Amino acid sequence: VLVRNVKYYTLDEDQLKTLLLYAEEDCQNDERQANSFSLLKAILEAKLVSNELHEVMEKVSKICILSESARSRDEARGIFVNYLTNYSPGKRMDKYIQFFVSQLNYELQHGRESSLKFLGMIISKLIV
Repeated sequence: VLVRNVKYYTLDEDQLKTLLLYAEEDCQNDERQANSFSLLKAILEAKLVSNELHEVMEKVSKICILSESARSRDEARGIFVNYLTNYSPGKRMDKYIQFFVSQLNYELQHGRESSLKFLGMIISKLIV
């Protein structure tokens, strides 16, 4: 709530790092993943920047493919597309596009489908 709704207070770098540390840990836990995803959405919406954000988003990119939960893959994809399109990561964009293209050969169908959905989402965002 603080990150999303409070405009008169700005998080300092240490506070943001701490929140990202919690988000990183919680995004790996199915029971706390929803909280983590909500926090990440709020951080991205507020356009907060930290080196740790890029590390957390690396993990989110993997959740897009590896999670057995369709809901988790969908949430992670949406968050990751938002990250790539709004944070203009330059070289990272190429790296992640190549990552998702390579996942079209992933051994499990849900991972291949998720990769294809991500590529469709990112292409439609970049064309508009």
